[in-house]
Amino acid sequence: MLASILALIALSVAVLYGYMLTRKIEAEAENSPTPLQKQSFDADLHEAFLYPEPLGLTDFELVDQHNRLFNLNRFRNHWSLVYFGFTRCPDIGPPALADMKKVFDAVPKPDEAYSRPLQFVFITVDPEHDSQAALSTYLARFNTAFIGVGGDRNTIKHLANRLSVVMDSGEKSHSQHAMTEAAVDSISHSGNLLLINPDGEYAGFFKPPFKPENIHAVLSYIAINH
Repeated sequence: MLASILALIALSVAVLYGYMLTRKIEAEAENSPTPLQKQSFDADLHEAFLYPEPLGLTDFELVDQHNRLFNLNRFRNHWSLVYFGFTRCPDIGPPALADMKKVFDAVPKPDEAYSRPLQFVFITVDPEHDSQAALSTYLARFNTAFIGVGGDRNTIKHLANRLSVVMDSGEKSHSQHAMTEAAVDSISHSGNLLLINPDGEYAGFFKPPFKPENIHAVLSYIAINH
């Protein structure tokens, strides 16, 4: 009798777990990011995706290039474009930052179009090497207002996971003082440009290659209509 009861309980738990997992998968599918439709714009925006329901983020503690705390609150009251990369990236990083410079050069003053100010946040996937000084020097080449963020690797990785960002540092055998060319080449990261809304929620993303004029059009539309 006891064995039958335990078996029944186990079966019930399995059925309940299966139901909950199915509902979770269905909910995630319903909230999959969808491409913006062209009818709202004069440009081809196939690279821009928005979530029907923005994804909430848990708080975290990192530091910016000025040694100031960078946490979830730093996203609030701004529209934020977020990019995960590293200062010694030999290929996709520099062009992405150059595109962001063009975007910010074209951004009007907040009272002209944007209800909330726009900020760009560069989060390193190589915190062991990317010191605050390295981030500051690197970003100043593009725009001194850009925010560089580093800190604890596990904290960065947790945030990256929540934002569906691939973060892989290969062998991780390099030190802060010396990094071989092979180690640099082994670091991989997602190339997407992420959009965080003024409530600190993950609202969508842009897929590369980026078109600054399209990003500017999307930001103007979203800032005014959301």
